[in-house]
Amino acid sequence: MKPKSGCTGSLLYQKSTVLLSQILLLFLFASPFVTKAQFYKPSEKTIRLDETLPEAFYQTIHQAVYAKTGQPATLRLVDYRNKLIILDFWASWCSPCIRSLHTLDSLQRKFKDSLQVIAVTYESSDIACQALKKAGLVLPSVTGDTLLKKNFPHHVVPHQVWISNGKVLAVTAHTEATAANIEKVLAGKPAALHQKRDLLSYSRTEPISRYAVERGSAILCTTILTSEIEGLSSGLSNARKDSMRITSFNNLPVLSMYQAALGIPYCLIEVSPSLVQSSNFCYQVVLPLNIPKEKATQKIVTGLNNSFDLNGRYESRAVNCFAICKRKRRPSAQQGITPAAQAPDETMRELKISAFTDLLNASVSWSPVLPVFIDETGGKDQVRVPFPLEPLKAPDTLRRFLGQQGYRLKAVKRKLKVFVIAPH
Repeated sequence: MKPKSGCTGSLLYQKSTVLLSQILLLFLFASPFVTKAQFYKPSEKTIRLDETLPEAFYQTIHQAVYAKTGQPATLRLVDYRNKLIILDFWASWCSPCIRSLHTLDSLQRKFKDSLQVIAVTYESSDIACQALKKAGLVLPSVTGDTLLKKNFPHHVVPHQVWISNGKVLAVTAHTEATAANIEKVLAGKPAALHQKRDLLSYSRTEPISRYAVERGSAILCTTILTSEIEGLSSGLSNARKDSMRITSFNNLPVLSMYQAALGIPYCLIEVSPSLVQSSNFCYQVVLPLNIPKEKATQKIVTGLNNSFDLNGRYESRAVNCFAICKRKRRPSAQQGITPAAQAPDETMRELKISAFTDLLNASVSWSPVLPVFIDETGGKDQVRVPFPLEPLKAPDTLRRFLGQQGYRLKAVKRKLKVFVIAPH
């Protein structure tokens, strides 16, 4: 059994390395569009918040386009030094950018004497001009930008830089560009602009949980599937950390992971023998504590199905099984006593019939011939049971033992809920 190759969120590495990369749902701000072309990291040319802008910044000549004329032009920020300048980094493929430019176009008309909006794109003059004309915009745009993107590195567009009185006043998302905020800035009043904080250290090869921790975002779900890890004991473990539940299946075959996750006996699992023999894997699932247990189990099973390209699900099956039933009359004292019933008191325990039945069904591994026991007594009665139980699991031995205690064991066929595991 091998994990499904090419499935969402899975990467196959060498032994003992992560195969299924973390799948996370995070409380992050709603990002517009992100692309490598708009991913600029800090450098020696980066200009930071509240930093005084050098004269060279204003004097630099930028290639630009005015959609109104459609002709290439040049632009210098020094021409707008006495105004509030909003640089708006955008791209023609970014629909939030186009919507933002429409807003900025309206604001430019409203504050034409005291505001200058300048769009900035890395794209060519032809592409930028076509996009601006199609949108019906008249704002000037710097094109083919290679400098401003280094002055103001970002990861997400739209990306807006507010410049006033020779300093960087704010770096914001497009949602902060409102008439009310502009009026406050122009009046010299605090505008409480929410600063945009792009993850400039982001790398697609790093687990995204690193960035969630860095930004204090809640990790809603993460799953990790690895090959067998040497030196780690096998089995199921549950732990809690902060508000998260951590469920770990360590060095187990796939079938055992399903069984442990569902908490059902192997005798109620139907599986093709070819799927039984598999390598060992480790599978860890981290979920919030407030997720109901049934939903958490469903997420684990869905993850196993997706990772191994299987279809594990419950189905109703007619199953040959052994039913424990009440006898009409209790046995007399003269009846023979089984060796189990003669066991010393220190090995005997009082158990409900239902609990006793569960123990009879328990096994450490799957087999196609495991017997299935069901309780048809009503589940309220108790019996004295010897430990260990293994000798009682033989139907004939169990029948004699139950007969001594006033019960009988009969072979029946019943409709039971069976978990079926099959190739997808």
